[in-house]
Amino acid sequence: MTGGTAGRPILAAIDNQGFDRVMVVVTRWYGGINLGAGGLARAYGGSAAECLRTAERHELLATVDARLTCDFSLANSVHSLLQSHSASKLAESFDEQGLRLRLRLPASMFDGLAQRLRDLSRGAATLEVIEAPGA
Repeated sequence: MTGGTAGRPILAAIDNQGFDRVMVVVTRWYGGINLGAGGLARAYGGSAAECLRTAERHELLATVDARLTCDFSLANSVHSLLQSHSASKLAESFDEQGLRLRLRLPASMFDGLAQRLRDLSRGAATLEVIEAPGA
């Protein structure tokens, strides 16, 4: 195998597309024709570049998992707030104290949701970070 014919061209394709946190796998089946070092580099780099150019892109957002606790009387208002703060319900339960939710939301929305909950409940509702799974 000729050194530098795959890794460098594939990395150049990634860098040229401006990607971060991406993995590219290029598999080549030998078809009986020797391409030489330059041909291999063009084949690997060109394949990676074409795939990256046409790939669907998804923005990565930092998220946090949180636990929300509030009184039953606030359930409808809380559910409306969740939607406006892009929060996803992971689990929901009820007990004698009220509503318990486990949420996942963008980290950038956490403080705003916490403030709105404090305002809505006059400080009775709690929102605490359980873990930050990352982006």
